[in-house]
Amino acid sequence: MLQVAQRTQDELKQEQDRLRATLEQKIEEQRRLIVAMVGKTTEQADQAKTIMQRVEKIETQLNKIETKLDTIPSGTPSYAEIARTPPSSQPQLESFIFKFNN
Repeated sequence: MLQVAQRTQDELKQEQDRLRATLEQKIEEQRRLIVAMVGKTTEQADQAKTIMQRVEKIETQLNKIETKLDTIPSGTPSYAEIARTPPSSQPQLESFIFKFNN
């Protein structure tokens, strides 16, 4: 009976050692996974920062272009300019249609 108990203890010790090794292996796998994920997150953050800097640069350039476009006359009068023009100096619709049809 003592041999059976000793054998059972040895088997339990072996099982415990095997489980401990498996657990340590799993812990190491998880550690590597976390390190990889943090590394990817850092890379993604750096990429996002670079992209945002480019977007800001493009927005600044677009704002400069829009400002320049606002200062260029369009060549066509605005509604307010037409409304201020006296009716006698506005083109007649009939003459426009006549020129357009001929």
